[in-house]
Amino acid sequence: MVSSAFETTAINVVLIVIPILAAFLVSVIIAAVILVRMARKKRATRGVYSPSQQEYSNPRIELDNVLKPPPEERLI
Repeated sequence: MVSSAFETTAINVVLIVIPILAAFLVSVIIAAVILVRMARKKRATRGVYSPSQQEYSNPRIELDNVLKPPPEERLI
């Protein structure tokens, strides 16, 4: 009789603990998905791309390809 009371109590505890753990796990997964979406959205709109900074740190301008101005017209 003692073992059946223990088994009933253990089953009742399992029936309470498993749904609580499942709800916690689902809420953690939902929070992680929301966090990843927010991070991607912010990264898409707030970047660190700066062309002027890249040109300053790594200047690779070839001066051979600069266009020369056309000769001036002479008025007679």
